[in-house]
Amino acid sequence: MSSILLTILLLVPITTNSEQAKREYLTGRTLTENLRATEAIDHFKKAVQLDPAFATAHLALSNVAPTATEFQAERALAVKTMANVSEAERLNILAAEAGAAAKPLEAQAHLQKIVALFPDDARARLQLGLNYFGTQDFQKAIEHFSKAIQLDPKFPAPYNMRGYAHRAIKDFKKAEADFKSYIKVLPDDPNPYDSYAELLLATGRYNESIEAYKKALAVRNTFIASRLGIISNLTYLGKHREALDAIADYMKAARNQAETTGGFYQSAAVYVSLDQPKKAEAEIEKSLKSNEAIKDYAAASFDASQISRTHLEYGEVQDAKRWQQRSEELIIPAKQPPQVAQANELNQQYNRIRIQIAEHKYDEARAAIAKYRDAVTARGFAFGIRRASELDGILALAESRWSDAIAALQKASLQDPYNLYRLAVAYEGAKQPGEARSFYAQAVDLNQLLNLNYAFIRNKAKSRLTKLAGSGIRQSE
Repeated sequence: MSSILLTILLLVPITTNSEQAKREYLTGRTLTENLRATEAIDHFKKAVQLDPAFATAHLALSNVAPTATEFQAERALAVKTMANVSEAERLNILAAEAGAAAKPLEAQAHLQKIVALFPDDARARLQLGLNYFGTQDFQKAIEHFSKAIQLDPKFPAPYNMRGYAHRAIKDFKKAEADFKSYIKVLPDDPNPYDSYAELLLATGRYNESIEAYKKALAVRNTFIASRLGIISNLTYLGKHREALDAIADYMKAARNQAETTGGFYQSAAVYVSLDQPKKAEAEIEKSLKSNEAIKDYAAASFDASQISRTHLEYGEVQDAKRWQQRSEELIIPAKQPPQVAQANELNQQYNRIRIQIAEHKYDEARAAIAKYRDAVTARGFAFGIRRASELDGILALAESRWSDAIAALQKASLQDPYNLYRLAVAYEGAKQPGEARSFYAQAVDLNQLLNLNYAFIRNKAKSRLTKLAGSGIRQSE
């Protein structure tokens, strides 16, 4: 099929042979950038039906796919059909492939080439900024988001992402200004109100946050992310029954497998917050059975790993080991592309090392961490490199090497509340109560959207903080 070059909004060209396919793609792209991915799916599907060789639409469809199986299939089609696309499109697909393979620096290099080709393209700047955001280079991310805004002040997405970047570095005043600008640029869309509500959540303004989430739902009641935000606020307010009722409403509104799975995990996190791990495990098992039923084995493998993690958190090491083995068995029929399979294996290595430490096999864990570090360093995988330091810290904590744990965990991701908690434990072990109080407080006050990882430590951090500070001296809530 012959292709023609169609220039779309901004400067980067898109290759398709169908004007109607282009229109469907543009509609889906706008929805995706405004965090309405589920609504975008049908538009991208129409685009690739109209032009099966529309590589960029296949890439876009993979990015919003509700299952891992669909993600892999569409990503493969993007690669297969990219032979006759523009250079910028080719680089973008290669960047996506590198990202999926846990090679963010390789992805960054491709995105930098796009910016070099089109330095005045706001969307190209946004994409590069997103890469820096993902590697936690927030200042670089802010630089590119700001450039995107300068190039196109009416382009909404960079305001949103710059707000999140400012929030990550705890510049809440600038984050609030960005989200309010985002609302001004896109007043009739739910996501700006949702993003502002998440900032209110992060700063502990729970009731205000609920009202802002309700504004988002008033704009579009199908914007399911805002329902998750309300569940988070209710949980942190200690209104667990109301949170579970809200999850029941969320499940009724869920439109696809990904959203349904999200509901199971929300329930699991609420039950962990209530210190009811068996009920939490049962919710994740619902997700696993659901994913197995549709033969989404990659998602089912992830579910099994999360059940393993739950057992590990509660000291049930043999059960954790059994579910980790199940996770590794489930990934086999997923038939992932080699680079994706290699990235998944890094996650499995991390999980196995955690279990080795829990089994007190410290020398084996030490050797495994060294191999893991070599593998992620070779890929330029910043997240993995920080995870290697995290594993060093976990091992040092297990061996009561407090100063080593502190040194290692300071190199881990401190965007992860669990690492804030681990640092607090290390400082407490090192007889530095002031630093311990500070990091326990940071863990509690992070106020992330509710997730299992945060639920595992939030109440423990609150309890330790109260004990260290003395009753009534420092209460977070």
